[in-house]
Amino acid sequence: MALIITLALCFGTKDAENISVSSIGGADSPERTYRTVQLLEKKSDNIESAYEVVTYLNGTDFSYIGQELIDKIEQEWNIYSAMIKEQRIVSDHLWGFVSVQVDTWDECKEIIGFDAENPLESIDWLNRTGYLGTESVDAAITAKHINISANYGLNTDRKVRDINVTAGYDVDDIQITLNATICADNGPCRTGSVCNGYATYEEESVTTGSDIPVLIVTTNESNNTGYYNDDYYDPTAYWVKNNVLYTLRVFGKEANKDEILAALYRILGEV
Repeated sequence: MALIITLALCFGTKDAENISVSSIGGADSPERTYRTVQLLEKKSDNIESAYEVVTYLNGTDFSYIGQELIDKIEQEWNIYSAMIKEQRIVSDHLWGFVSVQVDTWDECKEIIGFDAENPLESIDWLNRTGYLGTESVDAAITAKHINISANYGLNTDRKVRDINVTAGYDVDDIQITLNATICADNGPCRTGSVCNGYATYEEESVTTGSDIPVLIVTTNESNNTGYYNDDYYDPTAYWVKNNVLYTLRVFGKEANKDEILAALYRILGEV
């Protein structure tokens, strides 16, 4: 199964005009509410395959992020600052990032400090589950529905550069994740997926039920290295609305391909 890279790489405004955008109206119209997402690069290799997508995001003011996130960054920074160089080198901790797990979208909005939309929360035929990335080795600990990751990049100003929020869902035997990426600065934003072994990629352009352009990238894995214990199917949809890059991944066993595609298109129709 392909590994989705949910860490967004968001840069400054340089080369922003090279990114294809969609807008409502002309230059004097209201602020753009959506932009297109492009498949920037894909690599098929016997050892590892990958693709990268890119879009342009307008920056979001992170001045009002919640105190819990502020405190976590402060604690992480203080620990890092107290370490000597050799300790930092041997540490297996991913410095520059902090995560918080919560069970509801209202809790999430309070922690990130602004009202980001999650269109899947209102879809009543989806089951809210623990996001897979929050699973614990302790089976007695239930995974949280939502994971919030903030990147402050070990910058001396300790300011958050981007925030990724991922929520978990399922329907029947199909797993679903929605990731929302928000960046502090205007500029290109890149994300993508990495697959162990050889894979090819298909792309499709569709629109949501509210006429937002969507890029769907489907990974066709060969599993030539025997890395995966089964054959999986995981089409992933990307779109932008109101300064947020959404990544919708619908995945399960290859045998359920038709059901997976039906679920993906149904969700997009309700977004």
